[in-house]
Amino acid sequence: MKDKQKSFIVMRADSISYASIAKELGISKVTAIEWGKLYKDVIDSLRFDTMQELKRTYSNSKVSQYETLLKHLQKIDNSIDGADYSKATVKDLFMIRNDITLQLEQIEKRTSISTDIKEDEISLDNLDTYKISLIE
Repeated sequence: MKDKQKSFIVMRADSISYASIAKELGISKVTAIEWGKLYKDVIDSLRFDTMQELKRTYSNSKVSQYETLLKHLQKIDNSIDGADYSKATVKDLFMIRNDITLQLEQIEKRTSISTDIKEDEISLDNLDTYKISLIE
C-alpha cells in the first residue's frame, strides 16, 4: 500500500469527500471512488476504532467529572462538620452540598457501572477494570 492510499484511507475515515481527497492527493475523483470501494473494510474499521476511542474519552471525562464532584462534596462535608453553626455560611454550604448531590444523582442516572466488584472498591487504580456505559 502506497503513502497516498494510506492518506486516502485516513481522510476517507474522517468523512472527507472524494472530490476533496482527490484534489489533496493529486488523484482523479474516479480513482478516489475506486479506492473507496477497494478499502471499504479498512475505512469502516478505522471509523469504528475512532468512534470507540471517542466513546472511551467521553466516558473517561464523565468519570473524571463525577470524581471531581465527589471531591468537592467531601471538602464541603468536612467544612460543614467543622463549621460554627451560628454563622450564616453554613446555609450556603448546605445549598452547595445539595447542588453537588443533585449533579451527582443526574450523572448516576445517565451512567451505569457494570462490575462484579463492589462499588466501594472502585479506585483510580482499578478503574480500567470496570465497564462504564452511558445510558442516553
